[in-house]
Amino acid sequence: MQVLNDIQSRLNETEVSGVESPESAGAIAATISQAALSGVPLCPAGALHSMGGQQFVKNGLSLSSRKLKRIGPLEKNSQVVSVQSGVSWPELTRWLRNEQKGQINELTIIQKQTGADELTLGGALSSNIHGRVLGRKPIVNDVQGFYITTPDAERIYCSRKENQELFNLVIGGYGLFGFIDSIDLSLTERIKLRRNVSENGLDEVITALEEHTVDGAMFGDFQYMTDETSSDFLSKGVLSVYKPVAQDTVIPDNQLGLPLEDWKKLFVLAHTDKRQAYKSYLGHYLQTDGQIYWSDDHQFSPYLPDAGDMLIQQLGWKTYASLMITELYVPRDRFPEFMKKAREGLLSTGANVIYGTV
Repeated sequence: MQVLNDIQSRLNETEVSGVESPESAGAIAATISQAALSGVPLCPAGALHSMGGQQFVKNGLSLSSRKLKRIGPLEKNSQVVSVQSGVSWPELTRWLRNEQKGQINELTIIQKQTGADELTLGGALSSNIHGRVLGRKPIVNDVQGFYITTPDAERIYCSRKENQELFNLVIGGYGLFGFIDSIDLSLTERIKLRRNVSENGLDEVITALEEHTVDGAMFGDFQYMTDETSSDFLSKGVLSVYKPVAQDTVIPDNQLGLPLEDWKKLFVLAHTDKRQAYKSYLGHYLQTDGQIYWSDDHQFSPYLPDAGDMLIQQLGWKTYASLMITELYVPRDRFPEFMKKAREGLLSTGANVIYGTV
């Protein structure tokens, strides 16, 4: 037996009978067939970040995509790249840059998850992830098709024209319908963007994002104050949007960034002094107003996989505290009302809000 757990929440410790990491479509089919003959349940897994436990099954076999690393070909005319499901976002963007070195109209990814980078493309489809893109659907909109091996060990191609019902079920299906091994992913032109930063009140956010979108913003988010002792708790925050600029715009070498050590300090402050954490975060972001970024680079950020251990050490906790994040979908016209009710509920229950974004 082997014990697996998810990396972020660590709430899903599960004993599995073993881990298989096939390197080909044939090996995937053979593993699925053998498991079926032996009566052993299977569960697909990638980078082990999903927090709902969907990548584990007790006493079952973990079928990992981590050795499925092939990328290509890249079809520039149709702006589509073929990529295996175990490839991570950094691996894909590095490959795209190397493959197109010296070429004009370079292509890159449209969107990825925020907050962590070493996540697989197969997991992205299985969770139907989204990024900070404005005016676009989740990644289902960027997928042309994929190959999946079904529970009866049959490998088939799914798209909007072929096996459409399975296409719809698999994207966001958390691995329930089979094992994805390769994906045809749509790309977009790699362009430069200017970051615009402002501090906004809760009632302004949706209107501001909509207006920025009309004005050409391609990405954006709003990170709200989490200091429950302040009258501005969940009522104001930092709005950042990204708008295209000319491709010959120079990106200065001395642009401000937040080094990993500073992220760690900010993370601790978010647990110990939320007022100062917000003040520091706001101050840093306002200083970056007007900075220029590549449309793929700005989607990547530092990640602290050992954040829980760091907090135990620095804060003297005796037990591990899980760090969970969840998503809620709210109609735009009801967003202010929802946030005000959430504020009331969180204050009345004493919930400890560390971070939140819109």
